[in-house]
Amino acid sequence: MSRNVPKNVTPEDADAVADALFKVVDVLADAVAGRVANRMNALSRPAEKSGPRLLTYAQAGERIGRTSEAIKQMVKRKELKAVHPQGGQRAFIYERDLEDYIESGRFGSGRRTRSR
Repeated sequence: MSRNVPKNVTPEDADAVADALFKVVDVLADAVAGRVANRMNALSRPAEKSGPRLLTYAQAGERIGRTSEAIKQMVKRKELKAVHPQGGQRAFIYERDLEDYIESGRFGSGRRTRSR
């Protein structure tokens, strides 16, 4: 197996560069692992009791096996209620409303609209 190394680079120089690259990769891998661990810990903690939990359309869809676009259509059909905190542009679904929707038996009724 031949290396694509310029002629003026010694094998020792190439080894030093390879060692430095491995160190950089290790540092990056540790940083990624730390971020993943932090997110996993955040997900495993119970929600803070500061107020009702809001879900994005994507999060709500993930909970019930639908897309964010499907959640948007459910809001449009008034099957779910969207809220706009502080009059913002982004819309959210109250977690409790989604749970109520699931418990009501309306979930899984098969009512889906087709794109035309």
